[in-house]
Amino acid sequence: MENKGARGPAGCVRLIEGLIITGATTGKVEANNTAIKNIKRIARGYRDASNYKSVVLLRSAVRTAA
Repeated sequence: MENKGARGPAGCVRLIEGLIITGATTGKVEANNTAIKNIKRIARGYRDASNYKSVVLLRSAVRTAA
């Protein structure tokens, strides 16, 4: 059985080359995920589900407008 975690530098060459050539990273995706988690964390203090939904939608609208 092959150990997938032990690819080492030789197995990652294709991924590293793609990063260097395209400059594409997952930074924007990770930033969006963190922002979503923070919005949900803040909104959890509300008892009513409609208030929770309102806070999530308002904060996400403010974030996209900025």
